Amino acid sequence: MNLNKRIDKTTDKNIRLWLKIQSTCMVIAAMLSFTIVQWGLNGYKFSWGLLLKSLGLIIPMSLFLTIINIITARWMAKQAVDLAEGLAKAASGDYHAKLDPSKTAIFQVAYDNFNKLEEELKNANTLQDEFVNNYSHEFKTPITSIKGFAELLLEEDVDTKTRKKYLKIIAEESEKLTYLANSSILLTKLNSQGIIPNKKVYSLDEQIRRCVIVLEPEYSKKKINLTCNLEEVNYFGSEEIMEHLWMNLINNAIKYTPEGGDISINLRNYSQTIMFSVIDSGIGMNEEEIKQIFNKFYQVDKSKTTKGLGLGLTIASRIVQLVEGKIKVESEPNKGSVFTVTLHKK
Repeated sequence: MNLNKRIDKTTDKNIRLWLKIQSTCMVIAAMLSFTIVQWGLNGYKFSWGLLLKSLGLIIPMSLFLTIINIITARWMAKQAVDLAEGLAKAASGDYHAKLDPSKTAIFQVAYDNFNKLEEELKNANTLQDEFVNNYSHEFKTPITSIKGFAELLLEEDVDTKTRKKYLKIIAEESEKLTYLANSSILLTKLNSQGIIPNKKVYSLDEQIRRCVIVLEPEYSKKKINLTCNLEEVNYFGSEEIMEHLWMNLINNAIKYTPEGGDISINLRNYSQTIMFSVIDSGIGMNEEEIKQIFNKFYQVDKSKTTKGLGLGLTIASRIVQLVEGKIKVESEPNKGSVFTVTLHKK
């Protein structure tokens, strides 16, 4: 017996039971109500004729109401079955079922919510598949390189220059593995946190300058013109966690800005808020990409010309959420992007 037949059979059985109980209750209630009223009108005197009269009127009326009930209940059951079938398909991993809200009356909100849930599950499944593919590729490639060049180093006829070249490649590939592991661990840690420990007052502008200095080799290699306009700001928070936020946002701008492009980093100190922004002249994004940019494992560049797993902005978004701030993205294809973080002063 397939899934649809099981659902139909179970629903039909429940409907039959419900109608039997409902019809019985309706007949008894109608008879009692009619009898009590007529009994009162008859001076509270019992009469068999009165009882037969009540049966003659109430039974046909109850049968008519029961028929109407059956038709209505089956119409409602058909909509409930459609919803049950959709949920069953989603539970089995089929995320392509869609329900038409215009074909229902009482379940319209449920149909709309089901379609939203279906879309979210489908997106999550797509992102998971992309992550498995990306992670497998990003993880296996360094290991393969390390293994291959390590085997070459074991050969006795490798000269000093070649040996150094191989060792440099092994070091670079090892660094990639370290980055993948650290990013995954950090995101797991942030997702499990509800509060931020080890808060203190520190210089936010100085921290951002240090991040820019650390990333100097990356943007210099691409000959990017990077400028900083940082106002003095003292901030109460976790220095360690906030550093991940700035590093990921600045590194993201460097990653998607072409050679010879421009990046502007700004920090503004207002009376109640602190505003940080990164403006780049990179590849930009369309509206659909902006909606997904903070999802785990999502990457704008599908050509794989930029390295990464799509975890950096997810980490940044989670940190902003933890500090109860806001992050906003403005972008257009081929016109660059603006990432703005607003923090509240405590």
